[in-house]
Amino acid sequence: MKFYRFENYEGTWWIEYRTSGMENSITEKVTNIYTSNGLDLSSEMIQAAALPVHLGDEVTQVGLTAIAAAKGFKLLKRYESNSATTLNAAQNSAAEILTYSFAEQTGEATIDSDAATIDIEVANGTVVTALVATFTLSTDASAAIGETPQVSETTENDFTNPVEYVVTSELGGTKTWTVTVTVAAA
Repeated sequence: MKFYRFENYEGTWWIEYRTSGMENSITEKVTNIYTSNGLDLSSEMIQAAALPVHLGDEVTQVGLTAIAAAKGFKLLKRYESNSATTLNAAQNSAAEILTYSFAEQTGEATIDSDAATIDIEVANGTVVTALVATFTLSTDASAAIGETPQVSETTENDFTNPVEYVVTSELGGTKTWTVTVTVAAA
C-alpha cells in the first residue's frame, strides 16, 4: 500500500491519500486533509476552505492535480511512502534561524535557539532604520515580519526596537524569533 501527499503552493493545507488496497491500483482514496497547523479538517471545514477534494474521495494522481487546477490551486509538493508515518516525516518540522548577520556587524551574532533570540552588535554610527540581514533558515522554512515576507540579503527592516521574525516550517509550524540590534559605543 502506498501513501501520498500533495501540498498547495502556499503551504496552508495538504492532502494525504493512499491506494485503495489493490495491487497497482490507479484509484486513490483521500484519507486525511490537514491545515498548516497540522489539524485534521472536518467535512464542514473542508467545504468552507474550498479545497479541491473531500475525505473519502477517490482520485488519481493526475486527477487530483486537475481538480486542484480547476479550482485555482497550484499543488507544490508530492511525497510518496509505504507508510503514513514515514510520509509525515518526509517534511521538515524545524523553524530555525540557523545563521544571521549584517554587513555592519562588529562580531558574530548570538543565536539562542531555546530562547528564540538573536543578539547582534553593529558598528558605531550605523543607521538601524534600514538594515538588510543575511540569514539562513531550516530546510524549506520561510520567514515573515508581520505580513511582510523576509528575503535574505534583500528585505530592509527598522531595528530601532527588537524585531520579531515568525519562521514557518515546511510542515506549517511556527516559531517566533526576537532579533535585537545594539549599536556599538563610540
